[in-house]
Amino acid sequence: MKRLNRRAKKYLRLVARRLPLHNRVRRAYLNALYRDVMEYLKANPWSDTDALFRAFGTPEQISAAFVSEMPPRDLDALVHTRRIVLWIVGISAAVAVLLLAGTVTFLAVRNRQDMDGRIVLTTASCQRGTLL
Repeated sequence: MKRLNRRAKKYLRLVARRLPLHNRVRRAYLNALYRDVMEYLKANPWSDTDALFRAFGTPEQISAAFVSEMPPRDLDALVHTRRIVLWIVGISAAVAVLLLAGTVTFLAVRNRQDMDGRIVLTTASCQRGTLL
C-alpha cells in the first residue's frame, strides 16, 4: 500500500507543479485525481509512473484540461494576480537596491568625514591615536 501511495503522490506532485492557482477548486481537482489514481493503482499494482502517464495523461495534458475547464473569470483573475505580484516584486527589488545604494553612500561619506580625508591603514593605529 505504501508503494502505491508513494507512486500516486509522485504523479500528483508532477501534476500539481503544472496547475495554475492555489485555491479550493485546484485542491478539489487534485483530490479527485488522487482518488482515481489510487483506484487505478489498486487494480494495477505493478504499474509505474509511465503507466500513469498513459492512463491519465502527462502533467501538461492534465494542466491544459484543467485550464480549459476554468471559467474565463478565474483565468482573468489569475492573469491579474500574476501581474500584481510581478509589480510588487519589481518595486520591492528597486526599493531594496536604492536602500542599499543609499546606505553604502552614507557610510562612505561619513567614513571620509570622520577621517578628514586621511587613509587609515589599521584599526590599531586609530586606537592609539596615531594615523599613518
